[in-house]
Amino acid sequence: MGLLGSILDDLARQFGETVHLGRLDGAHIVYLAKRESVHPLRLYSAIGRRLPAHATALGKALLAERPDDVVDEVLS
Repeated sequence: MGLLGSILDDLARQFGETVHLGRLDGAHIVYLAKRESVHPLRLYSAIGRRLPAHATALGKALLAERPDDVVDEVLS
């Protein structure tokens, strides 16, 4: 994954938490890459998994950057 993988590694190391890279696909988030937390208790996620964007932190963050009319259309 090259540079993106390196950035994910750096973020995971700096914060000690799971880091996800994903994109919006309609009303869903698709996980493209992740780095696991060092903590024993962690969130289960899988590369390629699709989840409703409104139900995930990553999805909410990506939706928050979109204009209201776009979010209304995506989540109709």
